[in-house]
Amino acid sequence: MKRDHGGIGTRKLLDFSVNINPLGPPACVAEMLGRALPFVTRYPSLDAGPAREAVAAHLGLDPGEVLVGNGATELISLLVRVLRPARVWVIEPCYSEYRGAAEACGIPVKGVPYRVLGSRITPVWGDLTPGPGDMVFAGYPNNPTGQFPDRKELKCRQRACPGVWWVFDESFLDFVDPAEAASLALPPQENVIAVHSLTKFYAVPGLRLGYLVAARGVVDKLLAAKDPWTVNGIAEHLAGPLLADRDYAERTRRFTEAERGRVVTFLQRLPGLRVFAAEANFLLCELPQGYTVKGLNAYLRSRGMVVRNASTFAGLSERHFRFGLRTSTENNRLLAALAEFIGNGK
Repeated sequence: MKRDHGGIGTRKLLDFSVNINPLGPPACVAEMLGRALPFVTRYPSLDAGPAREAVAAHLGLDPGEVLVGNGATELISLLVRVLRPARVWVIEPCYSEYRGAAEACGIPVKGVPYRVLGSRITPVWGDLTPGPGDMVFAGYPNNPTGQFPDRKELKCRQRACPGVWWVFDESFLDFVDPAEAASLALPPQENVIAVHSLTKFYAVPGLRLGYLVAARGVVDKLLAAKDPWTVNGIAEHLAGPLLADRDYAERTRRFTEAERGRVVTFLQRLPGLRVFAAEANFLLCELPQGYTVKGLNAYLRSRGMVVRNASTFAGLSERHFRFGLRTSTENNRLLAALAEFIGNGK
């Protein structure tokens, strides 16, 4: 099934529809590609062993508590296919592949609606009532809102709903200072799973590299059902150098926090535009009454840019758009165009 994502048909545009690190890949990526021939001319390991060991060492875990896949999306699909929950719960608005993975397996999906409280999008927690054998997906932080769900509410739901699989999508967690938000799956716990992407933070989406953390028994079950060789030889040997580059990680977090604050301050001054609070590297906005993202993107495309039309996310409207932070210069281009678009009454 084809689903809407950012980065589709935008190759010749300044693409704000994707949420990839604007600093570009770390230096180790070019170094690895320069000596990639041996990894191309032989099979990778069956289970991405070098990457599993690198991730486990980085997190202080045993490799048996880590599973590496061809991006986070492969692992999301694998979780649903292998664990076969009775129902899948998704906290709207959210990444479409949670619902897509369930629908592909013929599993019913329950959407949890939201309410807007000031600049935050908050789930209606009382509607999240999974039963034993169900699976709940929650973005941490969430896509497209860029916000963390309330951790106390999550813990309350977990206590109130035993026997449920809790899957936390932490694909954007690296953009946040670890002192402010830690993984919800460390140390590994029964029925709690974290899915993590390496390709967004390290700006290598074409390499497809992600991992999950879970209890050993869960990893064993998933590994037994997972297709072999889904992680290519370059990617499985790149995980270690990526995770070891602490300077790159710190520079990214500093830039993201500072640039996000600067951009939000500008957007808050635009008449009628709502910008939602965010902790990630992207922002969700709502255009004033009478404006549409379709019109905005037509305006932006004439200036060589595009943002993500967020109306495809459940519960969002034709006025909602999401954009990933890029370099300061590129962000200034978008901000100027948004000010023109709204100011001209397009």
